[in-house]
Amino acid sequence: MSEDIIAELTRLAKANAGRLTPDNVVDAAQDEASPLHQCFEWDNDAAAHMFRVEQARHLIRSVRVDVTTSHHTVRVPAFVHDPECERGEQGYVSIRQLSFDEDKSREVVIAEFSRAASALRRARAVAMALGIEEQIDDISDQIKRVVESVQAVAA
Repeated sequence: MSEDIIAELTRLAKANAGRLTPDNVVDAAQDEASPLHQCFEWDNDAAAHMFRVEQARHLIRSVRVDVTTSHHTVRVPAFVHDPECERGEQGYVSIRQLSFDEDKSREVVIAEFSRAASALRRARAVAMALGIEEQIDDISDQIKRVVESVQAVAA
């Protein structure tokens, strides 16, 4: 991210008592001279389509189903990212469909834990900046062990 963008976001936050809001950013970015301007789609037709696609993603991710195992019932997303999609490609697959494919199931679980690990890395960085990171390391180590054990079963 360019220094100009960081400086502009910092300026906007300071101008708003330290708080940065999406509305403030969009308002400032409307000015073509703003370093933020290039970060947005200004063609309303294209932006509307992009927003609808994002709404569709949200809709797909929001559907939940109950899955009953021999031990208990859990509420899970009905659709998850299709592990056969190439990097950057969009696609979802039914969790019920995945339950019949052990290899794909494993790939999905590893991907879910990878996202959790990424979220924890971000949380740890924030915690470090605030001086409270020690518990996050323990959680990260546990996730690594689970991913390694799932991967070992696949090997």
